[in-house]
Amino acid sequence: MESVGSTEQKQTNGSCHTSFDIENPRTSLSYIKLGVKFKVGSSKNLFDIQFNNDILEIPRFIVGPLSELPIRNIVVFEQYSDSGHYMNDYVMLLRRLVNSPKDVDLLVKNGIIEKRSDFIDGTNHIHNLSRYARSNLNNFYFANLCEDLNVYYRSSWHQWKANLKQNYFNTPWAIISFVAAVVLLLLTLIQTASSVISIA
Repeated sequence: MESVGSTEQKQTNGSCHTSFDIENPRTSLSYIKLGVKFKVGSSKNLFDIQFNNDILEIPRFIVGPLSELPIRNIVVFEQYSDSGHYMNDYVMLLRRLVNSPKDVDLLVKNGIIEKRSDFIDGTNHIHNLSRYARSNLNNFYFANLCEDLNVYYRSSWHQWKANLKQNYFNTPWAIISFVAAVVLLLLTLIQTASSVISIA
């Protein structure tokens, strides 16, 4: 099983309610559409998740029949101890990033999720773990990470880029049409300017 590593570099306490909106969860795919790049982290510490320069680094997480029970036991143990809810918070964060098989496929493609069996449903595996998890969102281990992702997600610039890419650059023909329209507009402006200059 993966190492849970040291938790000495705990992120500052804070709220992560926005990222955990049950009605509108922000999944891996939703972040990808806004330009976030997912990368497998080199750290052996599961909790060492970093977001810098549009790149979200997540250490490799193994999905398989041998990983569910140990993680579930740690989740339950934390709820009856004063050692912190690090695994609970981790599972809850993972649950929000994975809401469908497409999210799992994305994380598998980027090497973040490693499936030890083709018969394992990664989505159900993660959702089953989260059934036992409990988190105090006012004392959430990944609060700073969530806030950074929230700021990125709410950015008008990133929203505009995502909308432009989805509506105008989603196919090669759409790109060609857009470029042609821009060229036509420039030619029209040049022609208009030339006419004004010649009249003057």
